[in-house]
Amino acid sequence: MTDELLMLGIKVYVLAMTSISLFFQWRMSQWQPVWGELAELKNTQLSYDNSAAEQSWMLTALYRYQVGGEVYYGSRVSAWEMTGSGALRNIPGFLTRYIEQGRGEQVRVYHHPTKPKKSMLIIPGWRSYLLTTIFGGGIFLLFHFAQ
Repeated sequence: MTDELLMLGIKVYVLAMTSISLFFQWRMSQWQPVWGELAELKNTQLSYDNSAAEQSWMLTALYRYQVGGEVYYGSRVSAWEMTGSGALRNIPGFLTRYIEQGRGEQVRVYHHPTKPKKSMLIIPGWRSYLLTTIFGGGIFLLFHFAQ
């Protein structure tokens, strides 16, 4: 009986976390777009271990944008904080293909509708929803069939 309750609790928790994640991703996808100016976008080294296989990298950005005449600065690239290490250190750099660019250094910046200081360059879309659903559903099924 105790094992069954534990498994049920884990499955309910996984379903709740997956649902909450999908809800917040959907909310972020409603953020308002404005054009901003990109100052920096690069794959930044996070750790400086001796071995290249142990070094971690992350895509970082610095941009400026205006909302209601007020200037804001942002650094968040996306809702997902992607890092890569070793041979996969360039994985975060693949996010750049999803950043919408305009003329010159212009980029599309998405900001929170009521808190414009919160911003990012890539909002969640169908790929994020799919990945979350597959990951959450996979964990759920793992525990469901483990009984």
